[in-house]
Amino acid sequence: MDKVLRILVLCVIHCYGSILIDYRLGKNFGQKIIDYSGNGMHAVNGDNSTIDSYDTIPTDRGAYFPLGKVSNYDYHILMMPNEYNNNQTYIFPEKFSMSTWVMLLIVEKSVIFHRKTNLKLKFHDNFSPLLKIVLSSGTSVILGGDKTFLLGIIYIEIWVYLVVTIEPNKVTLYTNGEISNYYEGNFTFIDQTTSPKTYIGGINGGPSMNGYMWSFILYSDIIIQSDFVELDYPIGDCLVDTCPKECNGIKENGLTYCISEEIDWFKNGANISCPINCDYGCLGSLCLDCKCNEKSCIIENNEVICWCPENCVSNSTDCVCEDGFYRSDDLCLSCNSECKTCDEADKCLTCIANNSKPKSNIGCECLDGYYGSNLINEDSCLACFEECEICSDADICDTCIALNSYPDDNQGCICNDGYYGSMLISNDSCSACFEECKTCSSADICDTCIALNAFPNVTKGCFCNDGYYGSTLTSNDSCSSCFEECKTCSSTDICDTCIALNAFPNATKGCFCNDGYYGNTLTSNDSCLTCFDECKTCSEADICDTCIALNAFPNVTKGCFCNDGYYGNTLTSNDSCSVCFNECKTCSSADICDTCIALNSYPDDIQGCICNDGYYRDTLISNDSCITCFEECLTCSQTDICETCITFNASPNNIQGCSCDNGYYGSKLTSNDSCKSCFNECKTCSSADICDTCISLNASPNTTGGCFCNNGYYGNNLISNESCLICNEECLTCSQGDICDTCIVLNSSPNNNTQGCSCDSGYYKNEFIFPYLCLPCNDNCIVCNENSCLACKDQNSEPFGMLCKCKDGYYSNYNSSNSTDLVCDACNETCKSCLSVDECLECYYNYTNLVDGKCICPDYSDFDGNECLCQSGYFMEKSTDGIFRCKACHSSCKECNNEMEDGCIECKNDVILNNNYCNSCKVSMFYEKSSCYNCITLCTSCNSSSTCDICESNSELLHNNTCKCKKGFKYQSNHCIGDYFSANLKINSLNKLLLTFTENPENPLTDYNYSIIIPNIISTTYIYTKISNNSILITPIFIEYIKTDTILELIIETNIIYSENNKQLDIYTYNCSLYEYIPFIINPLTKEIVQRTEAATQVTVNSAIFCAILSNPATAWMLINTIQLIQYFILSKNPLTPGIRGFLKALGGFNIIPNLSELIFSKNATSSPYDQALESGIETSMFWINTWPFFVFLFVGILVVPVLFMIRRLNMLGLNKKASKILKNYRYSFFIRFWIQSYLDIGIAAFIQLHSSVNKPYQGYFNLLSAAFFAVFSNQILFVLTLPLLFVGCCLNKPEIIERKREFMSRWGCLYEELKKINSFWGSQFYLFFFIRRFIYVIAQVYLNNFLYFQGSLNICFSFLFLMYLTCYRSFTSKLVLFSYFISELATLLFFSLSFTFLFDISDTAKNIIEIIIIGNIVLCLFIQFFICVIQLAMGLNIKWKIYEKKIALKFVQNAVQVKRGHNLEFTSA
Repeated sequence: MDKVLRILVLCVIHCYGSILIDYRLGKNFGQKIIDYSGNGMHAVNGDNSTIDSYDTIPTDRGAYFPLGKVSNYDYHILMMPNEYNNNQTYIFPEKFSMSTWVMLLIVEKSVIFHRKTNLKLKFHDNFSPLLKIVLSSGTSVILGGDKTFLLGIIYIEIWVYLVVTIEPNKVTLYTNGEISNYYEGNFTFIDQTTSPKTYIGGINGGPSMNGYMWSFILYSDIIIQSDFVELDYPIGDCLVDTCPKECNGIKENGLTYCISEEIDWFKNGANISCPINCDYGCLGSLCLDCKCNEKSCIIENNEVICWCPENCVSNSTDCVCEDGFYRSDDLCLSCNSECKTCDEADKCLTCIANNSKPKSNIGCECLDGYYGSNLINEDSCLACFEECEICSDADICDTCIALNSYPDDNQGCICNDGYYGSMLISNDSCSACFEECKTCSSADICDTCIALNAFPNVTKGCFCNDGYYGSTLTSNDSCSSCFEECKTCSSTDICDTCIALNAFPNATKGCFCNDGYYGNTLTSNDSCLTCFDECKTCSEADICDTCIALNAFPNVTKGCFCNDGYYGNTLTSNDSCSVCFNECKTCSSADICDTCIALNSYPDDIQGCICNDGYYRDTLISNDSCITCFEECLTCSQTDICETCITFNASPNNIQGCSCDNGYYGSKLTSNDSCKSCFNECKTCSSADICDTCISLNASPNTTGGCFCNNGYYGNNLISNESCLICNEECLTCSQGDICDTCIVLNSSPNNNTQGCSCDSGYYKNEFIFPYLCLPCNDNCIVCNENSCLACKDQNSEPFGMLCKCKDGYYSNYNSSNSTDLVCDACNETCKSCLSVDECLECYYNYTNLVDGKCICPDYSDFDGNECLCQSGYFMEKSTDGIFRCKACHSSCKECNNEMEDGCIECKNDVILNNNYCNSCKVSMFYEKSSCYNCITLCTSCNSSSTCDICESNSELLHNNTCKCKKGFKYQSNHCIGDYFSANLKINSLNKLLLTFTENPENPLTDYNYSIIIPNIISTTYIYTKISNNSILITPIFIEYIKTDTILELIIETNIIYSENNKQLDIYTYNCSLYEYIPFIINPLTKEIVQRTEAATQVTVNSAIFCAILSNPATAWMLINTIQLIQYFILSKNPLTPGIRGFLKALGGFNIIPNLSELIFSKNATSSPYDQALESGIETSMFWINTWPFFVFLFVGILVVPVLFMIRRLNMLGLNKKASKILKNYRYSFFIRFWIQSYLDIGIAAFIQLHSSVNKPYQGYFNLLSAAFFAVFSNQILFVLTLPLLFVGCCLNKPEIIERKREFMSRWGCLYEELKKINSFWGSQFYLFFFIRRFIYVIAQVYLNNFLYFQGSLNICFSFLFLMYLTCYRSFTSKLVLFSYFISELATLLFFSLSFTFLFDISDTAKNIIEIIIIGNIVLCLFIQFFICVIQLAMGLNIKWKIYEKKIALKFVQNAVQVKRGHNLEFTSA
């Protein structure tokens, strides 16, 4: 490096553009790096201030970036965002300059600045700077490296001034004041980064720089370099202890300085080691350890002190703002002008003015007894007048010192009402007056009184005025008024004399008028007036209180009226009221009623009364004589039979009430307008706008009002038959003939203002099926057609047929295990191409090998930074398989070009190299005692005749240093060559694939080892069946049309497959041409049956259980057993037709009780069931959701125990003995029956749960553990032990079973009570064979899915054997139960046998026929069993009826006997 170069670079802190960020690393250090620009963009040393994993080291030459681990210089300064500067949206301007003083110690891979995703300044592997800028268009500008320009020579171990300027259409890189690189083009830098993380140095774990940095500045404009460069600069001042003789000058404060070029960070600039107690660098002997609470330090007066903002006092550990300032983040801001000290802008801690205190909100206020406004001086608070507690002026008080006083408007204070005093300068200066005084001039003599209507007494207190009374006059209302009728009074209401004439005092209140007079408020002389002449007594002039006439009462308006049932005119005598007609309540003559006795009636013009409309009756002499018609009748002759109707447009109904005429609607016709007109589009309706039927054809009633055209039709005003017109054939709905609103085909949308529909984005039109389908593109494809993908989602991917693949230099990285979204991320820097960030496909550096996805150097080689170099005694060779190997030189060579003896470059053992020869030994020979000897077999390099150093290719070195061919290779002619076995793929006309290996594979393959790829086919599944150890049958299941000669690719997804003879498979990918496949169309009859099966099954099972409860439950159990066996067959991989699968799925859809466990557990707490289980209708893998009904029955059964116990204890209904018997034996029979019915379902539910993975930890693991328990408990204990325990128990109790002993039957009778009592032991073992039958079925369905032929044969065999057992022994006492079991097993056998045929190649016609037979067989079986349940119910009811009749007859006979005995007893007595 030439250190003679003198380049003077002027680094100006203040340039033409404003400074955005200014880090002075030569002066400021610690874990917080201060931004001297004043913009607050402070940085963090390393990642954060709490740990120092990636911190730079402070020195007197600035920040030192150490050499990182494993050649990664990973120390850095985090500019943003960080704990001091959480700027998530910092945007670089379109035009800016970035400058830094650096001294690099290593250039290779050094990263000086890194703004994530859009700006990076680094040095590449060839030691040249590389500037990468991502422009707004997404393109990259790359300067340096091997792309466009080179920076030129970059010196290490001297200070260099680097400047990057970016402006529209131009990027320039300056080194030491001169342009070293630039780029021009049509672009504008727009900072669009979504991850604003910005580093000085590199990112975590990535390459950074190794060296020193003095400063880093970001400007908002372009620095003009000529303003900062001075040539031939003489040696100037040194910023540290010692400087070099020549340097690149750094301009500070108008002067030019040099910086020491000492490279050891633990030494100061004078090349003197720092004191041993220094943890970091030093300045002279001063350790640069920042122990400040602010976590940022500077050096002042040869001391390390805290960096503090302006107006702040610093020490070694903290910063304290000066008086009049307070701390806000990194600033000391001014306090309020009245504050001496504060902790917020306006909130004072202490005040400037004497005799003042801080206010709670803003500034200060004077203490009590002082006043002032602008308290900015010490004497701002002045003294108040002597009587003032608080004042706003010298003499005017705001509050007073004396209690019970108030401020005077002129000066000082005045005592409050009720007090008196003169000099009010103490709390007790105002003394209290006598209690009745409002004001006073002495203690007892009042000036004014508190009480109104009172006057001062000359001796003491006050008196009430005339017309008032009172005793102690201490309040305004102490003198109370007398009652208004009193002339005089001694208390509030009790008058002594009255104001009115003809009146007297009332003993309780006020005055009364004398008899014959009336008056209300007797407040004047004439208040009592004379009554009306019909009144005996009155309270008003005409209003009587009592009457003169008998059978009369006072009228509320004037005089008196006769009572009901009487009439009269002038009631001035006793007999003035005469009797009315008997139907009259009131009358004006003998027969003519005014009002009627009967409610709801009116007077007749001739005599008596008539019922009102809505009522009917003849004689009306009581209140309820008129009976109500039906509410809709205007008139009626009977209660419900109307003669006329209340409502218009309605007619009487012959049964009850009225009905609206056609064209009208109404529910309760109780008013004139109850029948309202329908909407004009309705033919009939049940409410104003809601039609029942519509006028227009092809229209349906709308739930909100009127009618709307059916799908496929359109129209607005639907008031005629032809109002709905037909839409375009592609429209589901439309608003015009060809303009669709919605489309028939899924994933399509209406064309804008044109005819028909088009597929949505991400879908393409498949016209092979009519109506056509819009099929989805590949998940990662956004635009595609029928044959290929046209555009991909990820910008780093490209179309590949119908799929998308990552571009070179990128790899696919899926977001999660369940995601299919392709995300292409950049490969590792050592990879040229890769599968993942850690798995390369092709290497970047020379002579590196790809091993298990890693680019590594060959054995016996070392990496020198750009390539792998072989160690001494080895040479690099690339073999035919593309692998670089460091092969041993000839034994005579120390260094060589090849393995031959004439390939030596340098010899061992001081042998002289002669024409590239060190000795004459060939490959596979070694040199010893001037002679060449052969190495051992398969050895290519050795040093003795018994051991080997390097073995032949495809062989391996053993622990005893001998060689052996690797697995999959064989020895031949002193070489290891590949030893292969092969496989052959065949296909038949039904597209079934047969893969046959020439030798048995060493490890059996499963369906997870295979994958099938068919171009342009979206969804394909397959059934894997193992035929033999070397033959696999693979049956693809297609759901869409397959063209003839469509290529199918079968891939065996295993690294290496070995045979039992240690050979390796030669080919792992096989192709074949498919035959045409037309999707199987479900038979319409089958489809109709499938749609109705679930509801029918629900009704059938519930009805059967109801029948069983009332009669014999055995037939209901058999019905449910049949459904269970057939339902779970869908778990098999048997290639059933879609119709049968749909039927079996619907068959298992019955729910006897609501599944409340869905309110407790989420269906998605674990992953979905595996495919066969999901297809069978099992929606979730959650164990407790799938087994809820069974455990509910168990729980209900357990609850019966306390009920029986209560019945027994309380002797309810006399059933204590029966309850005791049931309670004694309940536990046996109930749990045995529960296990018989539910162990198949519980076991399968447990297996399905164990196949799943957990999504929600608590619910998921609880269900998974429950399933594991029941799987172990059920399968390993109950499933396995039920059979031997049952068999052994039966054998041990054989006599009890045959003889049906009471004690044994009371406990285990549920296994035998349905069976006939016969001498044959095996005839009584029905449930033993029942359990065997189910055990074999579970094993076959769960464990034999890859052996379909064996699975099917096993099911047929054991079904046939069980049917033979039923036929031979006919064990059941009830012939109907026996017939039900026989029909069930016969139908099951037929189902298994017909399903077995689908394992063979049969035509679609044959499949249709078999499908109809299977479904018909099952439906017929279930119908017969249900019919048997109904017959059993009828027979049971008949038996119970006969028992009831017998009881009645017996009771009759008993009563007759007792009567006869009574007669006999009477006769005897006589």
